[in-house]
Amino acid sequence: MTAIERTHSYWQAEGIVARGLSRFEAAVEAGSAARRRAAFYHLAKYQARTLHIFHSALDSTNEELAQATLHNLMALQRAMLHIHRRVPDELPLPFLIREEARERLASDLVMRVLTEAGD
Repeated sequence: MTAIERTHSYWQAEGIVARGLSRFEAAVEAGSAARRRAAFYHLAKYQARTLHIFHSALDSTNEELAQATLHNLMALQRAMLHIHRRVPDELPLPFLIREEARERLASDLVMRVLTEAGD
């Protein structure tokens, strides 16, 4: 689905990610572990909210919303992984999708590929 085909405009995580990374870098320069953790967990809060929206989109089979939230989850995941790699002993490795959602998404993707291959 291209941007032209989309019927809704959904929130995009890039601004939150840029702000979170900027706060993290400032905390690194200041040597503040508390501020580094705060920057990471601020992004984690948005990731949790976005995961909830993603699961709702899967439950309601709203493909457009699922795609938009996956875009946001990838942006948040990349930022959180970057932060974790900079201070691996301070912050946890971020996880993205619960196991049952991964299985459902994989199944949906396989069915989509098979359907499109049959066309």
